[in-house]
Amino acid sequence: MKKTFQNFLGIDVSKLTFDVALIVSVNSMNNIVSSSFSNNKKGVSQLLKFLKKQGVKNLNDELLICMEHTGMYSRILVNNLNKFTTNIWVENAYSNKHSTGIKRGKTDAADSIDIAKYACRFMDNAKPYDEKTNTVQTLQDVLSNRTRLMNALTNLQKPIKEMESIGLNEAANLLAKHCKAVIDGLTKSLKLIEKEIAEIVKKDEEAKQKIHLLQTVPGVGLLTALSFYCTTNGFTKFINKKQLACYCGIAPFPYQSGISIRRRNQVHFMGNKTLKSTLFLCSMRVIQLKGEMQEYYKRKVEEGKSKMSVLNAISNKIVARMCAVIQNNEPYKNYLLLS
Repeated sequence: MKKTFQNFLGIDVSKLTFDVALIVSVNSMNNIVSSSFSNNKKGVSQLLKFLKKQGVKNLNDELLICMEHTGMYSRILVNNLNKFTTNIWVENAYSNKHSTGIKRGKTDAADSIDIAKYACRFMDNAKPYDEKTNTVQTLQDVLSNRTRLMNALTNLQKPIKEMESIGLNEAANLLAKHCKAVIDGLTKSLKLIEKEIAEIVKKDEEAKQKIHLLQTVPGVGLLTALSFYCTTNGFTKFINKKQLACYCGIAPFPYQSGISIRRRNQVHFMGNKTLKSTLFLCSMRVIQLKGEMQEYYKRKVEEGKSKMSVLNAISNKIVARMCAVIQNNEPYKNYLLLS
């Protein structure tokens, strides 16, 4: 988003309301007008009237709107504003928080002012909001619901299995009797969700093709393919494999200062923990299969590399291969075996 703006709108979104702070001119960051609106369609309509009253008539040319990512709470706001302007910047809250310096206390109104000032200072770093397709958004909602159901099912089944493992069969049977109806219902719902996912993918030819290509990569199953397809918005969000690996929290970075501090390369604590754990399971799976990955794992471990370090390297290889099959639009081929 390489534009120069004169007006900046910072929005702090919560469940029921959203607070706004408008910097009227880039040359006067202290000239700020604040207000608050309901987090619904009516509130968005009132926001547009508020902007018009402050002299901001052409949203697409004059105004940069910045807000932090708040999941479902910002969805209505972004979807409605997207009809009037493409200058919407949904930024990571961590970036804004660490740009304000030391602060004491916190209010939504103050946060909206900080966001507006952040947008004004760093407008050259602004990235346009990448609107999700209907297929991606629906799949993401369904997968999130599947995760919640799986967690509920695990929480019910785990104590029963633990009691059985230590010989408390009578207590285990009693718990199983109490939970049977709920467990059966959750199992039925999970089967329904899996059927729904298949129907959603079937209706979108592009999604069907890309998810199929991802599954040709060794170690990548349907759920992994779906997770990466949704996270990357159909592989349009990240430019290359390095960016995606960094987002997943598996890219190693150097840590050094002067001549005395020189640690080994290591991954950063920031990253998508869900995708990182998914890739770890994929790596564990692929080293159990005969092939180059299993040989690579054994060779590196014999050389003295730590097992976790080698698994992380395999995770990076899996990410690279997923990006490659999408970019080349063809299934994964093991050229080492074909040659």
